[in-house]
Amino acid sequence: MQYDKNEFIYYYNNYLDIKSRIEGINGNISELLEDDELKEIVDFYNHLNNQMKKRFNRIMHHNNFVRYKLKVKMIEEFEKSLDKLYQDFIKSKAFPFSKDEFHFFVSSDTYLVDAINDEDSKDFSEEENKFISDCITDVYKYNPNDYTKNDIPLIKVLFLIKEDFFKGRISFIYNDIVCYITRNVFFAKLNDEYKSYLYGSIDKWKIKALRNNLNCQQKIILKSDSDYKELLLFSVRTAFYELELLDGKNVGDIIEHLEDKDIKNEHQKRKQDFEIDSLIKAYYNLMDNDFRDNSGYFRESDKLPESEYIIKFETANPKVNERILKMKRR
Repeated sequence: MQYDKNEFIYYYNNYLDIKSRIEGINGNISELLEDDELKEIVDFYNHLNNQMKKRFNRIMHHNNFVRYKLKVKMIEEFEKSLDKLYQDFIKSKAFPFSKDEFHFFVSSDTYLVDAINDEDSKDFSEEENKFISDCITDVYKYNPNDYTKNDIPLIKVLFLIKEDFFKGRISFIYNDIVCYITRNVFFAKLNDEYKSYLYGSIDKWKIKALRNNLNCQQKIILKSDSDYKELLLFSVRTAFYELELLDGKNVGDIIEHLEDKDIKNEHQKRKQDFEIDSLIKAYYNLMDNDFRDNSGYFRESDKLPESEYIIKFETANPKVNERILKMKRR
């Protein structure tokens, strides 16, 4: 991890100083608001629109209210300084992660982990990690503490899907990538929690007819002596699982069912892996926009927007996403 340690200490100490000043002023405000009369004035003031607040400020000369307004103004100025410090730190040599690569940080108790590159900040103290986390939250508009190590496989898959599109453009679309990941992680978790599915115009009779056709093809392939028998069978089983997912099955539920089977020998283990690989390939296919557009599963005139496809197909299940990554690395 290459970074300027002295510069890091400079930014960190300034951060502590500003936070301490803000905390002290907030304490002064709390003491002022122990005055019931001031509390009523502030409550009234906070319910006014901006134009009325300006008029109120001109005519209200209550000593404690004037002190209160000065303290609030001081906090606003310190918060502006803090925002600038966050921005400068991220761009500086003090930031302990590469500025040429995309990072998406998740929380691992007392330190941060980059879900994309597997770097971490465990060498920093808990307070220093809070500083880094606050900088990331302010600059990139997501809080690493909202994500855990269980989210890493999904984040890796999401980045992998768009990796070719991101190449050479990361510095220009950094916040767009962050938004893409945070939105899709949210939808994937929503899908797992509520198991809500959106389909568009997929006719049930069409799925049934395709499934019957696949069953016939599978019987023919199993009886054949083709050199490509396993590859053909894999294609059929993948298509079968595509139909299962289109018919409303949840990929996490299917993989759990497949893994729950009692495995007694190596042949059964290979068969189980074959089925799981077919399922994951089907799932990965349906996550892909180009595949969906050319699959024939959806009517041309009534395709769903991408966000609704995401609700349907993506899962936050770490086991499923780890399997995708494993298949992609082969």
